[in-house]
Amino acid sequence: FGPRGDGRDREGADLAAQCAGGLVTTTGCDGEPPSPVGVTIADHIGSLNMACGILSALHARTTSGKGQKVEVSLLGGQIWAQAAEYTHYLMTQEVPGRSNFGHPLIRGAYRIYETLDGWIGLIGVPPGALDELVTALDRPDLLLDERMQTLATPAGIEWFLGELELSFKRKTTDAWCELLGATSVRYAPVRDYAAVAADKNVWANEYLTSGVDDRNEPQQVVGPPIQLSDTALTAGLRSPDLGEHTDEILRELNYSASEIDGFRERNVV
Repeated sequence: FGPRGDGRDREGADLAAQCAGGLVTTTGCDGEPPSPVGVTIADHIGSLNMACGILSALHARTTSGKGQKVEVSLLGGQIWAQAAEYTHYLMTQEVPGRSNFGHPLIRGAYRIYETLDGWIGLIGVPPGALDELVTALDRPDLLLDERMQTLATPAGIEWFLGELELSFKRKTTDAWCELLGATSVRYAPVRDYAAVAADKNVWANEYLTSGVDDRNEPQQVVGPPIQLSDTALTAGLRSPDLGEHTDEILRELNYSASEIDGFRERNVV
């Protein structure tokens, strides 16, 4: 909950940060109970913040020659991850609200739609691409409807979204992906983990990757999301055992074998 203030001694965990940081009130639809995100997102963001803090401290050390204490929190990470939405609140005193299949601050057709066999996300319709969208939907009649001139109004967009909902239910997700793929409209199918893992593009980019670990056992793991041209990152195929690298690290810090043995005798390591 942060290194200062009344909450500094409280213990936290992922769900605590999702709740205390307001995230659970943004998911789902109006009238439904609050719901946490289905992954340990607060833990992950907190870890990334710590990594960034360590890298910043290391960079500062190159000029100052001094180390420093790095502190992050689960709560702070959740607020930072919702910076755009919190900025809206701080400027307007209006709580953005629930996602309602899309995003409370992004208007228009930005949302997910039910298809014949699943769901698809309509991410954005670039200027001038409305014709492409309604043509792909086989709804050229919409262009002739006078209500298209009212899309900037709540009533107009509600009508248009209703028409899109009806249209997307007529074909499968794969069929819509093929049709929208021929347009400049941005889209994405809603996929579960099994569908993602079946995507060749995911493996081609090594977002998921496989190999044989140092114990000659085959592994499939999540790969690094960052690609560097000169110092390529590689996925760790096995989590190290507890204390596996203790001696190696201590030797790198210039401790002698006898000193390391002394640490063990005194239960320091």
